[in-house]
Amino acid sequence: GTVDYGWARRKATQRLGVSRERELPDMMMIETAFRNYQQLFRPQDLSCVEIQREAAVEMMSWLKSFSPHLAGPLARGISAPRADLLIYVYADSPKELVFTLMEKQLVWESDDLLLENQQQVQLFFVPHAGQQFRLLLLPLSSLRQPPLDEVTGRRDVGLNLKQLQMIQEKRRPDSSHPEPA
Repeated sequence: GTVDYGWARRKATQRLGVSRERELPDMMMIETAFRNYQQLFRPQDLSCVEIQREAAVEMMSWLKSFSPHLAGPLARGISAPRADLLIYVYADSPKELVFTLMEKQLVWESDDLLLENQQQVQLFFVPHAGQQFRLLLLPLSSLRQPPLDEVTGRRDVGLNLKQLQMIQEKRRPDSSHPEPA
């Protein structure tokens, strides 16, 4: 599953009997509340961010020729166990991606998806390393204009492989100074 704030909003609308959209918190408020909830009541879930980002680094390394970008909540440091990992990949033909997935001996399913700008793209579901990846295949021309993030309402540029690796390096304990015995 994914961290789906839209679903949470719709459920709250039904439960609270609210009919006007503006009476509900916006997506950023929901994400902030989710982050606070995890920190207070589910700190064990915070470790899944590191695990999922490491898996994303591996997948993105394999997909380097597709200019992969980690997108969605995980790019902002938010996740939950069993959350899907969204990676944008760029190519003008799905064949290229399919051949790469076959070469890496990965299994996948794909489906068509209609973006907010009415652009039809393919979404590949790829299980790997105990994670479920969603690879959103976008045309090369979309590199400068990725899809909108449903939470921020802005273009979701995400993190490229180098940026993600730098974040991961900063979060690792400093191994250059051994612990005293």
